[in-house]
Amino acid sequence: MAMRAALVLGRRELFAGVRQLRTSAANAACSTSEGSSVAAMVKAVNESSGSSLLSNLKSAQAKLQPYYPDPAASAGYSFQAKLALFGVISWTLYRLDTQARAHQWIVDLSLDVLQAAWYVSFLSLIPFRSVFVALRGLAPHTSTPLTGLRTAINIKP
Repeated sequence: MAMRAALVLGRRELFAGVRQLRTSAANAACSTSEGSSVAAMVKAVNESSGSSLLSNLKSAQAKLQPYYPDPAASAGYSFQAKLALFGVISWTLYRLDTQARAHQWIVDLSLDVLQAAWYVSFLSLIPFRSVFVALRGLAPHTSTPLTGLRTAINIKP
């Protein structure tokens, strides 16, 4: 019985020793595989005094941080800026063109045309003047407002 107890005790101590060897080997492999950054940080803390702790930690952190190069300066405007600039220029030229072409664009005030133009403009966010000029152009020049714009009148609810 004493022999059996000694064997069990020996196995426990042997397994504890093997486990200790495994964990120390794993810790060593882990610290070397990670570049021993944690070990270097612990070493920097252990070797420093209270007064130089912060400076040592900052120098260790500067050594451990990876190097990221500065981003290259862009050569021109971004795509979004170019698109916005193109849109502003296009809209300005469009407005100037419509102003120059149609001086008296609201001369023939037909109530049906105005109502249909406001309705279409409100629903589609197209500028009112463009819709009004387009709807006014649907009517023949000799027609009266009641007979010439039946397609525009049918747009109304």
